[in-house]
Amino acid sequence: MLKALFDLALYPLNCIALVELNVVSSLFMLVKKDGRRGLVEDAMMVIAQVARYDENMEAFWRVNSVSI
Repeated sequence: MLKALFDLALYPLNCIALVELNVVSSLFMLVKKDGRRGLVEDAMMVIAQVARYDENMEAFWRVNSVSI
């Protein structure tokens, strides 16, 4: 599943949709609550991929109230 999300995040417009559909919020919760090695790293890779564009960062703030 995380591999598919990473692949979706390669396209910039999909990144905005992932944020607006609360996928990124779920990934943050997964990182926070699940300490399994490999899973956390994969989730962080998807989050980093989504966060690489400025317009996506604005979507982070708008949807998740994330302070970076």
